[in-house]
Amino acid sequence: MGRRRGFLPPASCQQCGKPPDLGHSLWPGDQWRCTICLEDHLPGKDAVSKSKHKTIEYAQEIREAFDLEAQGLTAEGPRNQTEWARMMAVEMK
Repeated sequence: MGRRRGFLPPASCQQCGKPPDLGHSLWPGDQWRCTICLEDHLPGKDAVSKSKHKTIEYAQEIREAFDLEAQGLTAEGPRNQTEWARMMAVEMK
């Protein structure tokens, strides 16, 4: 009853307005995007460079999360961001 539950993304992509294909999800960022809009939004020329960019982003964010944890601070937010970056890198491959 008093527990907070996670949030749900909108029913459709906030960029193109289309719902994601069955079995696909929307990806967070400054907007919730479908895979096609996300791929267009990411820096890089092709899927390999886009995936490599997200892999580098993942490495930087996980390093920041480890630094926070080493200082005894909670790093739940940064760890969640690193997981999204990792999942996007895998999706782009």
